[in-house]
Amino acid sequence: MNFEKIEAIISEAKADVIPRHLRARQLAGDGLNQYYNFFRHLAMSENRPGVILEIGCYRGTTAAHILDSSTIGFHDHIVIGIDVNPIPYSHSSFIALQGDSCDPKIAACVKSIADEMGGLFAVFQDSSHHYAPSVKEWELYSPMVRPGGIWVSDDITPAFRLPEEPKGMIDYWAEISVSQERKCLYNHLHHGSTVGIALL
Repeated sequence: MNFEKIEAIISEAKADVIPRHLRARQLAGDGLNQYYNFFRHLAMSENRPGVILEIGCYRGTTAAHILDSSTIGFHDHIVIGIDVNPIPYSHSSFIALQGDSCDPKIAACVKSIADEMGGLFAVFQDSSHHYAPSVKEWELYSPMVRPGGIWVSDDITPAFRLPEEPKGMIDYWAEISVSQERKCLYNHLHHGSTVGIALL
């Protein structure tokens, strides 16, 4: 994966419209279709079976956009979603893990699945939006990403730093162990926020 390919995927996502029959329509508003389309097209670009991890999957919207499209069924992807809240989305290729993403037991479960399929090929980090747990998630899950995979972090903005916190999401993104040439911020992918993408 490289940023030229990422840009191509983003362009495809902009032009795409999610079919109305997909469960994804019931889970998400129309305002973020490009954001969810990006994940769907990213999955479509991976030519071998792989594991996608979403940390902070809420209602399973991203998984629905990836898995509810018949155009990618032949890839045999598995999506793992972690959230502290109950996850109402279900699919034969979706594994829902309810709990704290920083819990070593949760991380061990993800690793056992990832190891069986040669590692994660993408991680979408959309969880607490606080510095310390985001750093911990990076420490736990980035080593599970196979070479050529990507890490996507949502909401890399000054808004995600409480007054009492010495550091926020911008600091987290600046400090992750990826060279500047291998990470990029996108302001147009998620309406009202900034998305960071790192090539691993």
